[in-house]
Amino acid sequence: MYYRALEGNMLSLALPSDGAVREELKLEFETKGSQAMHAELAKADPELASRVHHNDAYRVTRALEICRLSGKPPTALYAERDKIGGMKIKYFGVNAPREILYPKIERRAARQFENGYPEEVEWLLDRGYSKDLPSMRGFGYRELALFHEGVMTLEEALQSDIRATKAFSRRQMTWFKQFSPILWYDSSQTILEDLVADMAEKISSGVWK
Repeated sequence: MYYRALEGNMLSLALPSDGAVREELKLEFETKGSQAMHAELAKADPELASRVHHNDAYRVTRALEICRLSGKPPTALYAERDKIGGMKIKYFGVNAPREILYPKIERRAARQFENGYPEEVEWLLDRGYSKDLPSMRGFGYRELALFHEGVMTLEEALQSDIRATKAFSRRQMTWFKQFSPILWYDSSQTILEDLVADMAEKISSGVWK
C-alpha cells in the first residue's frame, strides 16, 4: 500500500506538529480521561471522531494537536493538502512454495503463543482496550481475546490464528501479482547471498529480466 501511494500521487505533506502541545494533551488525558478528550474531538471534528475509539489515545491526541495548532478540523486539512508521489518503481518479489511457507507460519505462531502473546492480550483487555479496536484485530489478538472470554481453548485460538495467517498469505500473493514490473525469486531455490547479489547487479546494470 505504501508503494502504491508513492506511485499514485496519494501522499501529502505533513500536518502541523508541536511537541509542547502534545505533552499538554497527554497531561489532559491523565487528568480529564479519555472520554472527555474524545468528546472534545467530537466537537471539533465529528467525522474523524466517529472513526476513532476513545481509548485510542495516540490518534485522539494527534487529532486534537492538529486542531489546536491549525484551528481547523483534521478531516478538512487532509482534503486540502497537495498530493505528492508519482515515482517510477521496479519491484523484487521473494516467495516460497506453500509446502515450505506453511510450516514456517505454524512454527512462528506457536513461538508467539509460547512467548507471552496470551499474557500480552490479557494485559490489554484488563486495561480496557476493546477487542473491537482496529489494533486488536490483528492475527492472534482477536483469537486470544476470544480465548480470554472462554469462547476458545488456547489450542483452538492457535489453530485459528494459523488458518487466518495462511489465508492472508494467499491474499498477499494475489495482491503482489498486481505490481509491475516485478521480478520474482524462489527463496527455497536460492541462497540468500546469491539472491541479494543478483538484485544488486540488476539495479546497477538496469537490466530487468
